[in-house]
Amino acid sequence: MKIVHWISYRKGISGLYNFATSLYLKMKQMGYDVVLAHSLRPNGGEIDFGAAGIHKIIPWNEVMNKECINMIHTDIPPIFNRLKNKVFWAHGSPYHVFMESYV
Repeated sequence: MKIVHWISYRKGISGLYNFATSLYLKMKQMGYDVVLAHSLRPNGGEIDFGAAGIHKIIPWNEVMNKECINMIHTDIPPIFNRLKNKVFWAHGSPYHVFMESYV
């Protein structure tokens, strides 16, 4: 099983972003099969974590299968209803999560 952490880029201004990326980095260090997806980048790409290096963001089509567990931390991705396995870990304020998401 692949664990997918959904992020949206708010480096330095979002505690949620910092928490999600810290969790991703720690899980990767522990040997879990963990990747990143981005709520605004359907084609994937890369993200620079500074001292932690540059990490790949996988395209949305790679997270659609049943082999992935999608961890959604704050922003609900536009493909939310099509994701097979998802965990919505709402550790943001309800206003932000539901009023400022991308769906």
